[in-house]
Amino acid sequence: MKPSAPASATTTSGLKPALLYAVLALAGGATLAVIVPPLQAPDEWMHFARAYQVADGGLLPRRNREGQAGGVLPSSVEASLRAASTTLWHREAKIKQFGSQFTEFEIPLDPSHTSFSTFPKTAVEPPFAYLPQALGIRVARMVSGTVVGALMGARLGNLLLVVAVIAWAIYMTPIFRWVLAFMALSPLSLSVAGTATSYGFTYAVIFLFLAIFLRVAYRPTPPISWRTIAGLVLATLALGLVIPGYFPLVLLYLLIPAARLGSRKRYWLNFAVLVVIALGCGAAWVLVVGRPHTPESLLTMLTRQLLEHPREFGETLLRAIGPPLPFLAKTFGGPLVTDALNIGHLLAIGYAILMFLIALLDVAPNAGRISLAQRVIPLAAAVLGVLTVSLGMYLTWPPTYFDQGIHPRQVIPLACVALLFFLNAMPRVGGFGRFAREHLGWIAALYFVLRMAETLWAVYQRFYDLSS
Repeated sequence: MKPSAPASATTTSGLKPALLYAVLALAGGATLAVIVPPLQAPDEWMHFARAYQVADGGLLPRRNREGQAGGVLPSSVEASLRAASTTLWHREAKIKQFGSQFTEFEIPLDPSHTSFSTFPKTAVEPPFAYLPQALGIRVARMVSGTVVGALMGARLGNLLLVVAVIAWAIYMTPIFRWVLAFMALSPLSLSVAGTATSYGFTYAVIFLFLAIFLRVAYRPTPPISWRTIAGLVLATLALGLVIPGYFPLVLLYLLIPAARLGSRKRYWLNFAVLVVIALGCGAAWVLVVGRPHTPESLLTMLTRQLLEHPREFGETLLRAIGPPLPFLAKTFGGPLVTDALNIGHLLAIGYAILMFLIALLDVAPNAGRISLAQRVIPLAAAVLGVLTVSLGMYLTWPPTYFDQGIHPRQVIPLACVALLFFLNAMPRVGGFGRFAREHLGWIAALYFVLRMAETLWAVYQRFYDLSS
């Protein structure tokens, strides 16, 4: 008798991990959206400014007399942003009574009084990345006329759409469903989904892009139709619209067997079209917005740096990635992991090992034998993605921000892509491995509970002192 395929690998088993993720993510994301004080999540005040600008129809950034990018916002929003940006670094300030963190932001929006606000780091972000937050803000303004109401609308709107899109991606992909679920349930992923930042929706779009390409590459279907090609084009267009720096992920197209397209000419023509779309979206946006903190164009700066200081330019990009151990720790750690080596780093490294094991356990028998080329392609796409994201930071961020280095928030989706290197690397395991493989849902739930407890404790230690 032929052994049955693991539940995570069958073509009809996507509902369980998708539903489990949606339930846990909504519970955890909503909790974090409420307990993290307004505009105190990393970079949230700048992202909220951009989201509010998009909600008012400001798709392109504006500039002040000094050439800094930003936009016109209600004066009450501008005052809240500045207050939040100055208190963010005051770690000695603690909240003594739960609920009081919202009090100072319960001020009228008063759109009749406006002022120019500078937020150069996020002003150059594409507006599509702020669609959930902007929709949430517009809905919130129908029932609340306060700054905190608009912020909570942005947070909850972002959470709902992010969870819906990622759950759909988990359901669609024929492989690595549990890998996507575990990665999306990590504290770093949940913490950005429940904020007004653009990172959560970026994850969602990239996960959906990954699911669509993997569905075409590994699901046993007839020759690829024009409808399928249209799906790949739309996925690539969404990727280019949400964030320009991830265009190397188009290399995942090379996982699709050429025979599925009917001819090699058609195969490479479609690939060329996808590359043009991915690069074109990013290049067009960069040319439109320019460099956010100086009038110098991006093309001029890049050309000058490459010609005059090529060695320093390369060293700067590599320095932005930073040492591997702290970077790995912060990637799989909570949202408040510090740079100093501590128990949180050691736990995060353990979680990274767990993700490696999940990638090995979540097999896909229908994918067949995986060649070395099929393993190298996603790994190369992930590495090139890190380099292009670093380059994008270098060209668009102010030097003070770039000196902080690339943040793990920006490589969570790339880590998922890199884990494809281990697809079907361990199809047969011992008794304990088979038990774990059959109970990945329970492991995911336990993982979520432990990680949420760790994150909630870190948030409490950082922001609250309710002893009195």
